[in-house]
Order: sequence, then structure tokens, then C-alpha cells
Amino acid sequence: MNYFAIGSGILAVLLVLTLCTTLLLHHQTDDIAQLLERAMQEPDRAQAVALATQAKNNWENRYGLIATFIDHNELDEISTGFAEMDSWARLDDEDEFYCVCNRLADLIRHIYQAELPAYYNIL
Repeated sequence: MNYFAIGSGILAVLLVLTLCTTLLLHHQTDDIAQLLERAMQEPDRAQAVALATQAKNNWENRYGLIATFIDHNELDEISTGFAEMDSWARLDDEDEFYCVCNRLADLIRHIYQAELPAYYNIL
């Protein structure tokens, strides 16, 4: 067998798997971040809390899949942020609630951006 062809085939499979997991990660995190951003823009506080709670439920449902690709320290920081968000929602502190929602949306978007196969993530 030609070792070059085997090596090229393995490299091609790894490249396809990398691109597929990157797209999957984008799909898994993007809608959670969008829900949090919609919650921040929602003038009705009850609706904002409902959107943020939906984002938290989506996060909890997808945590296992995302954890297969991402370092757990980042994921734990986001899970802690959702717990903090719940606390501020129960205490009726709108400013802190919206601040935590903004931070969570940024952290979730950062997960995808950090995994992009781009030169600035490699260097």
C-alpha cells in the first residue's frame, strides 16, 4: 500500500471531523447566546427571566455534548454564571441580572470562537 495515500486519507478524515465538530459546537452554543441576548433586550422583566431560564435549560441539556469538546473550567464558569443569574432574578435586581446575562452570552460565544481553526487561535 501507498503510505502517502493512507496518511492523506487519515488527514482528510481528521479535517472533516474537525469541521463537523466546529459546526456542531456553533449550532449548540449560538441559540443559547441568542436567547440570552433577547433576554437582555426584553423590556418586560418576566419575559426576560423566562428567556434566560430557557437558555439555562438548553445549556443543561447540551452540557454533556459540549463537554466532549471543551475544557471543563470554561464550562463550569458558565454553569456558575447561570446559577448566579437565577439568584439575581429571584432577588429582583434587574441591573445585575442583565449584567450576568451579558457576561454569559459573551462567554458562550467565546467557546465557539476559541475553537475556530484560525491562525489567531493557533499562534
